[in-house]
Parts: sequence; C-alpha cells; structure tokens
Amino acid sequence: MKRQKRIDPEIAKQRETRKRKKLEKEIRLLKKEAKKFKPIEELDIVNEEKIKDINERKRKLEPPSTECLKNEIILGKRYGKLQSELWKMDDKWIKDVVNAQEIALNRLKILSPELYTSAIKIDEDIVKYNFEGPPQTQFHKNYQAPDGDFIDITKKWC
Repeated sequence: MKRQKRIDPEIAKQRETRKRKKLEKEIRLLKKEAKKFKPIEELDIVNEEKIKDINERKRKLEPPSTECLKNEIILGKRYGKLQSELWKMDDKWIKDVVNAQEIALNRLKILSPELYTSAIKIDEDIVKYNFEGPPQTQFHKNYQAPDGDFIDITKKWC
C-alpha cells in the first residue's frame, strides 16, 4: 500500500473553500437558469414590422346599431325554430318507419313463421362483425406490463 502524504491543514482548508465557492456558484447559475422560460416557436414568427405599425393595422369598427342587433336576434330565433322543426320531422319519420316495420313483421309472423325467422335473422354479408372472447375482462392484479421501446423526442432547453 502506498503511504498517504500529510497535507498541510491550511492547504486543505483552501481546497475546501474553493470547492464550496464552486458549488455556490453552480447553485447561483442553476437558480438563474430556472427563471428562463422555454421559447415558444409560434411567437418567434411574428414580424417585427407588423408590430411597429400595429396602430395603422387596427380596424376602426363602428358599434352595431340597435336595428342590426334586433335583426340578428330575430334571425337566431327563426333559425332555432326551423332546426327544432327539422329535428321533430326526422324523429317522426324514424318512428313511422319503425312502426311500419313492426306491423309488417307481425303480419309476416302470422302468415309465414319461416319467412319471419329468415327476415329477423342477421345477414352476415351486410353486417360484418367478428367477435372473439369476452368484450371486457377484469384486470389481473399481478400483471407485469412489458417494457416497450420509447423514443423521447422532447427538445432540451438547457
């Protein structure tokens, strides 16, 4: 084993103060860096010339007249009424079609039970649906998820 040299206590103290100062300086730099915000790329695109003549670019809009506001309100009410009538017509049409279908199926059931069963049977060619296993399963308490590959594309702001 190599014998350790004795260090002068004054030199050891100087080394320790240097280390302490260096750490304090790093802490100050980190605190200063923490105040900086991440740059937003969309804000960098703003043209400085447009910012300079912003007063020229502002529109001088006149406040809308009371008559114009009344017309807008009336138009909005008419539109809402028309839309509600359209919804009601659609609902009525769907109910009528469903009722007609039920009546036709009931008559078919009375006339020919074989045709009725073939009519209510689901056609596999029209509705293509594959189903295997239960749609929902309970989770396993001791399940270990496999580690997948993850590529971090986050930009570093240091």
